[in-house]
Amino acid sequence: MKLLISELLKGRSSGSIFYFNCDLASDSKELRDVLNFYRRFKERNGVKSSIIFLDEVTGLEGWWRVVKGYVDLGLLERDALVLLGSASFRFKGFSEAFPGRRGMGRTVEVLPLSFPEYARVRGVELRIRKRPSKRLSSP
Repeated sequence: MKLLISELLKGRSSGSIFYFNCDLASDSKELRDVLNFYRRFKERNGVKSSIIFLDEVTGLEGWWRVVKGYVDLGLLERDALVLLGSASFRFKGFSEAFPGRRGMGRTVEVLPLSFPEYARVRGVELRIRKRPSKRLSSP
């Protein structure tokens, strides 16, 4: 996700990308407060559309009601939401709560990268030896 945000920042104003770690919120009311704060920021700064990342959102009970409410009111009409959570099973079933509300969006399940995958994304070639080095062998 941080790699994605880093790439997005190359082509967009920083104010049009919003990241919030929902571990910092104690309940869905605080999530609502944070989203309201960002909406006011967008208005004051003339941000027309944005990409909103809500990390670990599944840890907040009732998160989907907040998101659904904003979508239903049209408050996120020009925005893209990226909802992230460690417990992907908590996302299961919530798509039914958003029928017809996804616009051009789609659901994409992304699993964590392994270390070799991460290295490849960063352009690092790993050389794996068949036998462990003597330094790793026990005496």
